[in-house]
Amino acid sequence: MASLKPYTITVTAEPGELLTVEQYATLPDEPGWKTELEEGKVIRMPLASFEHGRIVFRLVTHVGGYALAHELGEGTTEQSGYDFAKMGKVRVRAPDFAFLSHERLALASGVQYPQIAPDLVAEVVSPSQNTQEEMRRRAQMWLEFGARLVWVIWPDERCVDVWTPDAEAPERLHIGASLDGQEVLPGFTLPIAKLFG
Repeated sequence: MASLKPYTITVTAEPGELLTVEQYATLPDEPGWKTELEEGKVIRMPLASFEHGRIVFRLVTHVGGYALAHELGEGTTEQSGYDFAKMGKVRVRAPDFAFLSHERLALASGVQYPQIAPDLVAEVVSPSQNTQEEMRRRAQMWLEFGARLVWVIWPDERCVDVWTPDAEAPERLHIGASLDGQEVLPGFTLPIAKLFG
């Protein structure tokens, strides 16, 4: 009886063939999984929860709508990856939501995975996968890549950590406070409560 052979270059944390970004880009979709590339290894994550998707939808609606209405730039969701090659990393990461100014969009167009950081990155925490330390590392990774503003959204606590390049620690905002677009999205504000419905 013949046995099915797993797809040989799809790996998780176990040792396996390390992929280039170009090889990663040719992998087939894996239904039920989202993937990213870290140091040549494919990291598989289960699809996000319904609540996670609702929060991303609200980001797209409020932040994306504001950016388009004021002709500031455009955004992407977790289906779009960014290539960290300029940092010497074999890494493709996909933030839950990202905003790119027109200036950065011009540098990103025409490639599958742009080698330019978004101006704004928002990550919605999944309780099953993300710890405080993991989210701190992820926020710092985006800032080191060149993001100007990072929002880490904690659905269970109903709060948002706001990270900027010049701050040693994030500012934590709770219900009653508002997100500020700062210099990235001039004039934009969003009450934290509107993120959670």
